[in-house]
This record gives sequence, C-alpha cells and structure tokens, in this order.
Amino acid sequence: PSLRWLSTRVRVRYLSRTNPAVDVERAFERMLRIFERRYRPRNRGETLREYLDAIDAAPDAHRVLLVRERARYLDSFSESETREAVRLVEGLSRSR
Repeated sequence: PSLRWLSTRVRVRYLSRTNPAVDVERAFERMLRIFERRYRPRNRGETLREYLDAIDAAPDAHRVLLVRERARYLDSFSESETREAVRLVEGLSRSR
C-alpha cells in the first residue's frame, strides 16, 4: 500500500476520535462489518443478540454490544468503557 493510503488509515483508525458515544457506535459498526465479511450478513429481522449468537461470536463481541446499548439507549457509559469497546473490536479484527 502507498504511504498516503497508510497515513489515511492510521489517521482514521487512531486520531479521529470525536466523542465517546460516536466512538462506541463506530467501533460497533466496524465489528459488524468484520463479522459480515468473516461469517455472514445479518438476516432481516434478526436482532443483534440473535446475530451474535448465530455466528457464535466471542464474549468480547457481546461486551461491545452491551456498551453500545448503554451508550445509545441509556446514555450511561464511561470513557473507560469507550476505550474498552474500541480495544475489543481491535482484538476481534485481529482474531479469527
């Protein structure tokens, strides 16, 4: 890959933090894209929990979902949970 491509990827991945709620949502969306490529897309009408169960997702994926739900529906999460969700998705992206 070119240096320009790599620079953009690093900037997007590590420097484009906006706010904790957005960061959690981005991490969650990235996790779903990883799973769509690795396993299968989510079926119409399939809940997120059903999807994670169907693909036998790791407990880390369920933790990311929990943090995302708290951020999205309860507005109840911390900066440390945000960092944890981002870190867990990074780990999921490297694992098989």
